[in-house]
Formats: sequence, structure tokens, C-alpha cells
Amino acid sequence: MEIAPDFFDYFEATARLFDKDKTIMAVSSWNDNGQVQFVHDPKALYRSDFFPGLGWMLTKSIWDELSPNWPKAYPYLLYYHPLKRIRKDRQFIRPEICRTYNFGEHGSSMGQFYHNYLEPIKLNDVQVDWKSMDLSYLTEDKFLSHFAKLVSDARPVHGPDVLTHLIRMGTFGLSIAISMILKELHGNLEYLKNGRQAFFPSIPFHL
Repeated sequence: MEIAPDFFDYFEATARLFDKDKTIMAVSSWNDNGQVQFVHDPKALYRSDFFPGLGWMLTKSIWDELSPNWPKAYPYLLYYHPLKRIRKDRQFIRPEICRTYNFGEHGSSMGQFYHNYLEPIKLNDVQVDWKSMDLSYLTEDKFLSHFAKLVSDARPVHGPDVLTHLIRMGTFGLSIAISMILKELHGNLEYLKNGRQAFFPSIPFHL
């Protein structure tokens, strides 16, 4: 794994929020939909109902809760399949632009999906001053309003033909229910069919 220049500052800043907000289960450095063509804001953070892998932070109390049932191999099985029961309505903080990058084409997954999904991931390359940022918008009581504004400010689009002609026009909130049609537009968008990085029924990304 390669880490971003602000990797430790990012986790230090979000740790303070994590300690106060008991509705957060983990903070992640990863965005499964963080391919270079879908991201642009190094300061943007989101709450998610999906547990992003490849670099995350837990509190000791949450680790004590999870560790008795932690699998000996492939921990993804723990938080992908029975996640709703395990997370107990808690959510996850994740960045728009990844703070970790997986450069290992050959590993436990035998390179499966590497070229389509992992290699195009953008690793953050700027030093964000996290200490000066107000992250209170990520608390449970504020984020819904914050996210609603992002959705209301986004440009509405209708149908795959329109999407194919949009490049860098802004933010789009995509309902999971229609994400399957996006397979026709770009191979990387198949990832969205799993609801990765979703907040309620929406997955924010940029085109």
C-alpha cells in the first residue's frame, strides 16, 4: 500500500470526531469509486452505510466488539455480508479521494479486477491542512442536511444517453436502483451495483 502525504493528518483530524460521535463505526482512507475520472475534491468527506476497506481506523471499544468473530482470513466477509447486523445503524467516514493506493497487482485476489478497479484509483497528492478544517458537518445530526444540499445543488440527468455526453459538469447523486444501467457507459461503474460508498440510497460521484 502507498499512502497520501496527508494520510496521518487525515486520521488524526477524524479521530477527534470519531471519539465524540458514537454513530460512527470506523473511519476509512478508501473510496471504492475513487477512480481518477470520478473524483476531484481532496477536502471532501462523506458518511457512508458501506464499510470501505484498504485502510481504516477503529476505536479499541469497537475492535473489542468485533474481534471475537473476526475471520482468520478474508475479513471482507465479516463486514460485507452480515454488515447490517454488525454495524447496528452506525456509519463510516470516507474521503472522496483515497488516502491509500493498492499497487499490488499480484496478491491474495490473484489480480482479479485490478486493472479495471484498483489501478485507476486516484491517490491524493496534495497536503490538506486538516487541523484547520471544521469537520462538524460529518456528525449525524448535521450530515443529512449537508448531503441534502449536495443533492439539491447537483445537476439532474435522465437516462444513459445524457450521461455519456457529460464530462466534468458537476456532482451527481445516483440512485442504487438505476446503477445497473451504467454498466453500458463505463466498466468501472459496475462497482456501483454493490452499493459501495452509498449514503442511504445515493452514491455521490463526479463526471
